[in-house]
Amino acid sequence: MYSEIVSVDDDQARAECFNVNEKDSKCWKLAIASDGVVFKTDLKLLNKPQGWISGRLTSPKVDIATTADAAKRYTVSIEGANIGIPTISKRYEFSNADQKAKWEKISTALNQSPWTDRREVVIPWGPEAFSYFNKVVAVDKEYDVADKLAAVWRVVLDPNNVPKSYGTSCSTGDFQGFVSSNSMTYSTALPNYDGETMSYDVASPHYKPGGKDYAADAFSGRYDLLLTEAYARCVWGIKDALPKIEVNVFKTDGSVDSSAKVVGGLDASGFFKFSATGFTFSSPKIKIKLTAPPTSGGTPAVTQEAAAPAVKAPAKVAIKSISCVKGKIVKKVSGSNPKCPAGFKKK
Repeated sequence: MYSEIVSVDDDQARAECFNVNEKDSKCWKLAIASDGVVFKTDLKLLNKPQGWISGRLTSPKVDIATTADAAKRYTVSIEGANIGIPTISKRYEFSNADQKAKWEKISTALNQSPWTDRREVVIPWGPEAFSYFNKVVAVDKEYDVADKLAAVWRVVLDPNNVPKSYGTSCSTGDFQGFVSSNSMTYSTALPNYDGETMSYDVASPHYKPGGKDYAADAFSGRYDLLLTEAYARCVWGIKDALPKIEVNVFKTDGSVDSSAKVVGGLDASGFFKFSATGFTFSSPKIKIKLTAPPTSGGTPAVTQEAAAPAVKAPAKVAIKSISCVKGKIVKKVSGSNPKCPAGFKKK
């Protein structure tokens, strides 16, 4: 991200301004970078992160110190590659009959912003844009084509970032999970939990910028989720067994997207890592579920350490002793079946 000074009256120059007020002359813009550039941030925080971290990056790596350092700071390291997120920018002129008619359809669908005055409608990425986008793309298919892909790298640390649907039984005051997606919009910043699965609803234009071919020009979706092992086991009620993992992407019509590549597993760093890539839009749903692995009889398998085999005590052997004589020499021989040596006789 970088800043530049622009005139408050220059609408074209301000079109790409990010998070700027109407009368601000300083305009923040997103810097241009190719996808896949890895960034890393190291933070020193007064308080240990709690709950969830959300972001815009791929293949996330999160490392959070469990104890404070000598300066009473907690070290937090977050690493990942930036991702391209679709953006859409449209302009409608009241004096143009076609544009006026298009905006009237959109404003009716959104139930806001009629032709009463000149205004700029900015809908940012995130939950608030999810329903707006689905309503708009339903009445104007031009919104199903992205204008550009903005390269973004962003993380959000919020101590109150805990999904309400999860309850409080698994909230320990520690870091619990990290979630990221390249979707333009999502229904909630964090996945929902319904008692069995974690689900994440996303919505974006189906086509990449300039795209026309439904398959060849489709925008490819990505989703990453990290859960600490302790938190995941608590949420799904799994104790010691290695759980069975299900990761699925469902299309808008509810069918499974077989073209999506899904991965899930427990890694050496103590995180359950899940990812879904290669799925397409407009409004897919990602679902993740952990269950205890079933045995052939349908009962959750429990791995126990095998008992050590019993060791039999050696049988007691009766020992006998005899005296053997050879001239003036006397020998004592002991054993289970003692015999005198050659030349000796039993006394």
